[in-house]
Amino acid sequence: MNFSKSRKVVLAGLFSIGMIGISAAKDGNNDGGFGLKGGVGFSTLSFGEPKDVESFNFKNNKNTWKVGGMVGVTYEKRFGDHFALDIEALLANKGVKRQSTYSILGKDGKFTLKGNLFSLDVPVSAKFYLGDNFNIYAGPYFLYIMGGAAKFTHDFDGKTQTKNSSNWYGDDYKDINGELPMNRFDLGANVGLEFVSNGGFGVGARFQKGFLDLTNNDYKGTLTESDGLIMGDKKFVSNTGFQVYTLIRF
Repeated sequence: MNFSKSRKVVLAGLFSIGMIGISAAKDGNNDGGFGLKGGVGFSTLSFGEPKDVESFNFKNNKNTWKVGGMVGVTYEKRFGDHFALDIEALLANKGVKRQSTYSILGKDGKFTLKGNLFSLDVPVSAKFYLGDNFNIYAGPYFLYIMGGAAKFTHDFDGKTQTKNSSNWYGDDYKDINGELPMNRFDLGANVGLEFVSNGGFGVGARFQKGFLDLTNNDYKGTLTESDGLIMGDKKFVSNTGFQVYTLIRF
């Protein structure tokens, strides 16, 4: 089974489990315990500016937000009326939307890509409850990137070409030493707020920021814009994202 099919099977399975759990959670509570969580995220990556090559001159490069989903399980341990510790295991789709314009031989062109990172996220949050239902929280998150790919569009001289890249973490992107262009691990922080009803149904929102450089400094290969992945002059690449979600405890 290839990478794309495997991802679809896993997400479909988690969605089915989530629907079963929600249907069974008739007597949920707000006293902590296990739960299911799912939602939508808005993420971007801090790619730097690509280098000009001979007569190929980049004019404008813009990274914007990409929408992706997330789903998984959570466990909260309450300590009295006001404090709790929460740990999650989530499958998430993160990445970036990037647009670059350039000129060559007196003509203008544009690259557009939608880059996807498919990750396992493990946020660990300390929560402070304000009353019975509302809490604010903060803590670290740990991330492992299972794979990544991009949809790439090139517009030049009235013609448009579109293609999909292969897995950024697959053999096609390894250099002669077997190194990949991006690291798989990230460490960051999340801060958010949440409302959980007495019946165990909740909604929340949070901001996440990665602290580590995803660039693999041992990588000796070369990448172009058409590969769907550019490190640029400033090679520090990090995650930034917002997530909104619903949860159910049982």
